[in-house]
Amino acid sequence: MHHPFDGRRLRGLLGIVVATLGLNCAPALAADALPDSRSPLRAAEAVAVAGPLDIDDNGVVDALTDGLLLLRYFMGVRGDALIVNALGQNAQRHTADAVADYIASFNSGAPSGCTVVAQPTSSVGSPLAAGTSVQLTASCQSGATSFFWSTGATGPSITVAPTQTTAYAAIPTTPQFVGSSVSTTVYVTGSSTGIATGCSVRQYPNTAQASVTPNTLVDLVVQCTNGFPPTLCAWSGGIASTACNIRVASAAVSTTYTVTPSNQFGASSQLSTTVNVAGATTDVCPQGSLRYTITWPPNSQVLLTTAGFASQIVAFKVVVPTNFNPPLQANDVGYFSLAEKPGTPPTPREVTVSTIACDFQSGNYRYNGTGFAATSPSVNFTANNPNPSSAGGDFNMTSGETLYINVRNSQNGMPACETFACDMLLDFVTPNK
Repeated sequence: MHHPFDGRRLRGLLGIVVATLGLNCAPALAADALPDSRSPLRAAEAVAVAGPLDIDDNGVVDALTDGLLLLRYFMGVRGDALIVNALGQNAQRHTADAVADYIASFNSGAPSGCTVVAQPTSSVGSPLAAGTSVQLTASCQSGATSFFWSTGATGPSITVAPTQTTAYAAIPTTPQFVGSSVSTTVYVTGSSTGIATGCSVRQYPNTAQASVTPNTLVDLVVQCTNGFPPTLCAWSGGIASTACNIRVASAAVSTTYTVTPSNQFGASSQLSTTVNVAGATTDVCPQGSLRYTITWPPNSQVLLTTAGFASQIVAFKVVVPTNFNPPLQANDVGYFSLAEKPGTPPTPREVTVSTIACDFQSGNYRYNGTGFAATSPSVNFTANNPNPSSAGGDFNMTSGETLYINVRNSQNGMPACETFACDMLLDFVTPNK
């Protein structure tokens, strides 16, 4: 019986990945996106029955999935970046921990105690000039008989002269085992390529983003095609985890998750993905709540008289037009504000903007004004602007969508509206007015 890391099968599988993706760019290997069409490689792929090299456990040994998972593992990639865009269709082993544990289970004789030393040294705060010659030397405390570098070179030492910040990795090997790689980064003056770009969010196993039933477990995985892999991801909706691979249970309503990935070089652009729920409702209003539709642009202020307004919620429905007349400019900002009719007591209120009427529970808000209350809340917004904050907006509206401005009294026991009639004014001003 051949050891799973011995002989031509492994060398051929990794060789295909090396030849296809190239090993002169370690960041790309760490989280590179794979092409949807793999036809040029079909003749070279090791397509076989499930076995030790079927790393993702989908019944097929594939150079661009199993081979890439092995290569990333050997290069020391762990966590979310290990599996991003490297899982085959119908993968049964689809978490980073499961993949890493599987490979480690039959690679116990790998070299250990390995390091890479660079001369001269560099850092984010002390980069080298572009083209500086740097010697990289790899060594292990035990086990290694050879090294395979991310440049394609072999041997314990190589010389590089990068023109941009670049990570280099060396994989230690013995005749029977492959160790986890060790790496170092050579930082170059004026290089900004380290920031992760070309990022997106994939849903597993729901890769087609079809509608799911409530409480379905869905993995959300951030993947980036360029730069160094993200090491931290800041999610919206009250998600505390900063991992770039999280598992969520679908709510009773379709939910959009936003995330901003970052690494040591800075933050990437904000991303979003929607977990669509079959039969999801767009209205969670309790009995007695009020619903109003705002025309675009509105003809006047909306005045509500809500005597005894206590646990009610007011949902203002806004249908954003497909075309704007007059046309919008890049920095156009609109706003809506709430106030009391003169002569009535000020009442602290909370506000959300959501695709769901009366929504104060999903956490998936376009604008989140929960947790604090204002007697005269005012919120700025843009329309068809992918970066609303650049124009001073708190959130963005998109052509053709329907949103709800949801308003409720503060939940902090301020009962002004319990004893007085609350005459609430809504002033809604569109960006092009």
